[in-house]
Amino acid sequence: MRGSINRIDGKRGTTWQIVVDGEAGADGSRKQVRRRVKGSRKLAESALRDLVDQAQAGTLTAVSPVTVAGAFDQWAAVQAQRIRANTFATYRWQFSAYIGPRLGNMKLRELSGPVIQALLTELSERGGRTGKPLSRKSVHHVYRLISTLSRWCVRQKFIGRNPCDDVQPPRFKSPEIQTFNPAQLSKITAHLGEHAPWAVAPVLIGLLTGLRRSEILALQWFDLSLDSATPSLSVRRGVTYLESQHRLDIQAPKTSKSARAVALSPQAVAVLRGRLEAAEGEAAMTGKPLEPSGWVFGFADGSLPRPDSLSRAFTRACRAVGVPGHFHALRHSHASVLIGAGVPLVVVQRRLGHSTIATTADVYGHIAPDLQERAAALFDGAFKVSVPLPADTGRPALPAS
Repeated sequence: MRGSINRIDGKRGTTWQIVVDGEAGADGSRKQVRRRVKGSRKLAESALRDLVDQAQAGTLTAVSPVTVAGAFDQWAAVQAQRIRANTFATYRWQFSAYIGPRLGNMKLRELSGPVIQALLTELSERGGRTGKPLSRKSVHHVYRLISTLSRWCVRQKFIGRNPCDDVQPPRFKSPEIQTFNPAQLSKITAHLGEHAPWAVAPVLIGLLTGLRRSEILALQWFDLSLDSATPSLSVRRGVTYLESQHRLDIQAPKTSKSARAVALSPQAVAVLRGRLEAAEGEAAMTGKPLEPSGWVFGFADGSLPRPDSLSRAFTRACRAVGVPGHFHALRHSHASVLIGAGVPLVVVQRRLGHSTIATTADVYGHIAPDLQERAAALFDGAFKVSVPLPADTGRPALPAS
């Protein structure tokens, strides 16, 4: 199949008209497909190759007037009924912050591999705040969103193929996990006790249970079993803040493994009992009884702190005492101590609420090599075997030729 590129100079700059000849009809005439591409000739050549490939594969679709932003809105309307509110809000924000301003007005038919690759390069170099590079993790998330949207557009027959097939995905390597030692935590909690005392108890529970930030703040009094022979708490929900709607969102755990019972250590019981006594004192001052459905870490007026407020208070304390860290490192610290003490990985998985043990192994697998020597010694101590060794341990003689 043949194709051509024609340059068109206008008041708004240069565009390129690409033309592809289709198969000949019964009367010998050929149907032509025409598209316009903004940008460099290199982009136009890539778009032409893409059209020719589609025509040869029989996947060339009719010209769609839909823009990238229009397609996203249609896709988002479908996803709003399928995914969690905070996930949906994240997609909306990623598109409005990184994709929409650059590609939103572009027709879907103009979206090509080089265009997407150029976007990812731009974000990597100067897509962050004040023109600084955007993190590799954020660029990776942008790529995943564009790829997901493009696959949906193919299914809707807005485009013939996914342009992300021609994109080299950005590499993203998860950073090494960060943990705290007891001395560091003592400094951090001491600073919090002076500047943000409301954050001390949830920080300690994060360390002592390995719960996620959203799970800690969503705890209600009836989730706690402090007086049983085996004290525990139940994770039944999580809380996130929807920035676009300016409200907290309470939802059930994302997976069945996230809903779980977590055994409490004596230290954790002491922290929660202290929090209970404080809450009872606050209730007595207001003249209102402490309701079982009340928030464990709520304020006296019954409201909950925003999750990001807890993280900011913790980060400020870390910086003030000269300890690098973030709130999620409390969860990492809990898991690392357990694994280092020889707790089976499956127990750690269930305690953390990971959906699969593979997730736990991926995150904390680097700790395992340190346990190999201990594991070998433990096996010898638990399984004694008496096997006579051969007198001659040399290599067997080779058979005569």
